[in-house]
Formats: sequence, structure tokens, C-alpha cells
Amino acid sequence: MHERKGLSLICRKTLNSVLFQTGLMPDTHLRKQLIRSAGLFVSLEQLLMANEDWKTGSYRRRAVFHLFFRGAPSGGQYAIAAGLELAAGAMQQPPFDDVAGIQYLGGLKGAGGNQLFGESFLNYLQRLEFRCDVDAMAEGEVFFPFQPIMRIEGPLLQCRILETAVRRLAGFPSLAATQAARAATAANGEAVLESGSQNAWGTDGAMAASRAAYIGGCQASSNLLAGRFFGIPVGTAAGYGRVLSFGEEALVPAADYYLASIQLENGEWENFSPFGGAPYRASRATALQVQRIFGGGGRPMADVLFNMEDGPPAGQFRPGAGQARKPVPEGLAEYLLRPVFRDGQLLRPHPALAEARQYSLARQALFGPELPKDYPHGPSEKLALQWAGPG
Repeated sequence: MHERKGLSLICRKTLNSVLFQTGLMPDTHLRKQLIRSAGLFVSLEQLLMANEDWKTGSYRRRAVFHLFFRGAPSGGQYAIAAGLELAAGAMQQPPFDDVAGIQYLGGLKGAGGNQLFGESFLNYLQRLEFRCDVDAMAEGEVFFPFQPIMRIEGPLLQCRILETAVRRLAGFPSLAATQAARAATAANGEAVLESGSQNAWGTDGAMAASRAAYIGGCQASSNLLAGRFFGIPVGTAAGYGRVLSFGEEALVPAADYYLASIQLENGEWENFSPFGGAPYRASRATALQVQRIFGGGGRPMADVLFNMEDGPPAGQFRPGAGQARKPVPEGLAEYLLRPVFRDGQLLRPHPALAEARQYSLARQALFGPELPKDYPHGPSEKLALQWAGPG
């Protein structure tokens, strides 16, 4: 989907989850319209692929998808995870429980006049409930290219139709949070005001950006709606050293949502590399995890990306393209992807926005005001061999 200049659109059903269920948004015509359109926040292409999964019977096969960035925004080295609570809120909503929406899908026809979606498939969609396992980084976490900020495992069809929501709700806000963190660092102690809502395409995009920028490091926003619903301090440019807006540069690069593994009829897994090439068969799926290793004083020493099925990384890892392999350092290890859903059930409440902001600032502080350009992060030796990846 082509991105417009400014801020991308956020899923309607997320506003329902974040705003309406808290009782902050009155039962207005706008609220009813947003709820009514909630189930259609999926691209036609994805739904057509889901329809093929249904026809072939592969829709129930287990699959693993990862959401990650191939590069950091604006030529930087790192990014800040945000929007994960919004994505989780979307997953808690029945995706196709709107009768009018199902009737709309039933009326869609192809170039030859044939009906795109059959009655049995539409009946299945109307009864569909989210039953996936989701692991994600915490709101405000510092991460690097090719590190997944979210891993989704479950029935292929369900994983597939989540793509648009996940990329928009956790992908774009992560870019906005990263821009905010970079602006706050450049301000060198001066307060930064987020003013992206003036360029936003829609109220929902502005809300997502304001929320993410506050997590990333902005002290306030000019967005009154975000101030009211999220409790973000509001202000004007007067009194603030820097003003952060969002243009086209905030939308590059886009988040990748790629199929890592799919289970075959014989129980084996077909695994895929994000760098392309032929898939390879294995007895286990590719379920990625990031291990961050800390040294003295609690400073991060390295991030190692690995397949959970291989066990904790040991031996060597590849810290980056063109760099020699390095030993996995010894120290206190922490896994960055944490359980969020199991079989579609939310495991724990999300932290308050202020808590997510404080977490982000603390994690950024661990790396210091200027992240070392040679901070080692990359795949374990086993994963690199499987992928034939960078380095």
C-alpha cells in the first residue's frame, strides 16, 4: 500500500480498543462508524491469499511471522519500539463480526464478474476468533535492524490477515518514536515538542504519532486530542527548544512482516530467509528471539539474534555485514521478546503510557547519549548459516 506524505492511518478498531473501551469517547456517530468498519482493516490482496488458504485447506497450518525493519530510520543505527499496545488492542477485537462488512465482501466481484469470496469462507470469517501466540518487545525498547519487534505464531490464515494492522499499528509508531528519540538526543537537554498532528492524514494517524513521540522522548505535544485521551502534556512551540514534525522521512523504511515458517502436512517445517533464496526444510520452525547481554555497570555489550529452537546462543555470532565473527560475550543475558498472547488470550495488562515512556528513556540511557557506531548486533552463527545472511 502506498504511503502518503505525513502520517499513516491507524486501524479503526484500535481506537475502539484504546479509547472507547476506557469510556473516554462518547457514543457518537463517529464511534459507531469506526466500529462498523473495524473488520475491513485488511488489504484485498491479503484476504485473497487467505481465501486461497481456505480453498486448499492450508488455512489451519501453523505459521510463524516476524515484524522487523531492514534498516534504522533516517540513516540512524537503532530504533524505538512503539505501538505494540495498539496492535494488541486490535488483536483483541473480533475482526469480522460486522454483518454489513461481510455483506460488502460478498458483493465484491472480479474482472470476469465472478464473486471473489464464497459463502462458506465468509461464514468462517464472521465466526473467526484470534487464537495466535504473540511475543513482542516492550513499548519503548531500543532495537536494531533485523531484530523482530513482534513474533506471531498461529493458524496461517489468522497470521496473514493481521499484516496490515500489525505493520501500521506497531511499524509506523516505531518510526515516530525513533524520530522523537533522535530529536531529544540532538536537543541536548532542551525540551522537545511534538507537532506532527498538523501534517497528519486523519485524526487516528495523529494520535498514533503523538503517543509514540511521547514514548520516544518528546516532553509534550500540540495535539489536544492526544492530551485529553492519553494524558500527554500539551503546549505550543513557545518555551520549547525543538519542535518535531513528521514528513516523508519518517515513513522510511517501512516495517517488514515476513513469513518465517509454515508447517507442512508431514509435520516438517518449511523455513524462509528474509534475504530471499530457496526455502529449506527442517524439523523445527524459525522462531526468532533477541538476547541482549549486559556487562559491568549494566551497559549493553551485544545483541545476538537467534532461533529459539537452537537454544541460547553460544560460540560466535556475526556482528554486522563485513565484520569478522565475534565470541558471544559472557554477562547478564536478557530476552527482548516477551510473551503477550497465548492462544489468543492476553497474558498481562499493558503498562500505562507514562510507564512506557520512563522505560524507554531508561533503556536509551543504558546506551548513553551517543550509541556507539560499532555496537555489535547480529545473528548467531547457527542462524547466519541457515540464512546465509549478512556478514
